[in-house]
Amino acid sequence: MSKIRMKLTHVLPAQTGVSKENKPWKKQAFVFEDPDVMYPNVICATIFGEDKLARFTAREGDLVDVEFAFSAHEFNGHWYNEVRVRDFSLVTF
Repeated sequence: MSKIRMKLTHVLPAQTGVSKENKPWKKQAFVFEDPDVMYPNVICATIFGEDKLARFTAREGDLVDVEFAFSAHEFNGHWYNEVRVRDFSLVTF
């Protein structure tokens, strides 16, 4: 999968918790949009893991090259999508 250049539009609050194995976890959602089209595509994606979140220094308005990972799961007969940020790099000029 290739990286897509997106504009970071919203940084949502981080979420934390403890897994079944009693290990702490942290994730945060970010909203990206395609800056090069009249009606931009918008994607809300999460970054999972304290180490990846520490590396993600982008702020709202920054351009980011993002590689997304898509998955879906079923629960009680309903399907749910999940979008995660697999890899990223801040665009610098």
